[in-house]
Amino acid sequence: MPTFFVDRKNLSGDTAILSGTEAGHMLRSLRLSVGDSFFAFDEEGNRYRMRILEATSRSLRAEILETFPPDPPPNVAVSLFVGIPKADKMDFILEKATELGVSRVIPFRSSRTIPRTSCVFPSKKRSTSSTMRRYSPTSCQPTHGALQRPM
Repeated sequence: MPTFFVDRKNLSGDTAILSGTEAGHMLRSLRLSVGDSFFAFDEEGNRYRMRILEATSRSLRAEILETFPPDPPPNVAVSLFVGIPKADKMDFILEKATELGVSRVIPFRSSRTIPRTSCVFPSKKRSTSSTMRRYSPTSCQPTHGALQRPM
């Protein structure tokens, strides 16, 4: 069943409002419609099983059927040391690391590093935390990850 991120401020009682790119992806790409169920995930790690009640072209209203508490944090914190990549590949590295549950990403310079620190941090379109939060629903884990300064 598909899993999506829902902002906690959009939850009220036993309903939730999803809008923007999440709703568009659900309705157009996945072709979910009224009556279909899905899982949602908030920034605190709570999971919800929901069913679509109403759908418009830009938003949808869903009923919360079940609420699941957040999973406990893993016993082991995983740190990923990554050589500073060429071009703007850090977004992709953050995406995959977050999906795998990495708790922090630490870039480092090596003898083969091309000295450009502007590519270390994610594109200016979004911040590190929003990049990591964006991909956390894939792993169904709350993101507490952080991108460290290069070593």
